[in-house]
Amino acid sequence: MRQRRSWFERMAVAHTALWWIPRGHPPTPAEAEERVIHLRVYGPTPHAFSLREHFPPPDAGEAGPLASPEEWNCPA
Repeated sequence: MRQRRSWFERMAVAHTALWWIPRGHPPTPAEAEERVIHLRVYGPTPHAFSLREHFPPPDAGEAGPLASPEEWNCPA
């Protein structure tokens, strides 16, 4: 594992994205693809981000019917 940088080429564009999802909501492949594309185009935002730059879960005002941050679950 110490030599992993010599075994793999560095990706030029984002190939994974993270985002906050409501507890119990299974993300779809189409949703994941849209988030990766968003990350590539706009960079890290609350809509899609990476492990290098992450964002806190949405607050209750942005969460709509969900009343508290405990209702949000990180997929990571």
